[in-house]
Amino acid sequence: ERAHETARHAVARYPSNPHHRLLLARVLDALGLRAEAEGHYRAALALSRRQVLERLRIPAETEADVRKRLEE
Repeated sequence: ERAHETARHAVARYPSNPHHRLLLARVLDALGLRAEAEGHYRAALALSRRQVLERLRIPAETEADVRKRLEE
């Protein structure tokens, strides 16, 4: 609950920071709010694709699969 509030506050204050968007997406995902989380994953990727994929530790070869899934 506190992580959710903190992450929402960070995104509200710094909406163009991909790291805050990614943090909020992960918290929402953990809370089972997958549809809302997906929107923040998408926003984070749009802001800084390379940084987000590195943070998620997604190997370069699976990047195309991740992009395809998010586009569905």
